[in-house]
Amino acid sequence: MIFHINISATAVADLEAIHEYLSAFSADAADRNYAAIKEAALGLREFPRRYALAPESPKSTVELRNLTVGNYRIIYSIIMESVNVWRVVHVARKELSPFELS
Repeated sequence: MIFHINISATAVADLEAIHEYLSAFSADAADRNYAAIKEAALGLREFPRRYALAPESPKSTVELRNLTVGNYRIIYSIIMESVNVWRVVHVARKELSPFELS
């Protein structure tokens, strides 16, 4: 089954902020990370349940999963035939609150 991917405005803003931050150090690294994260998110079209539950999942009203790409976590949910990408955060960041996921 192929899932439809929805990327929230917050996740897009996260990705843009990551790119902007990394660009201050290396434009090439920023571009590589941006492309890798975007490709991984779009790769969730197939078998999105293969990744672990996110630490935030027990506090959420929906099951949350996360995919680690380099130093970043893609936090997403699966609802019917859609994958909803909610956030992209650094792996060192503390667990997000339900408010930070909306």
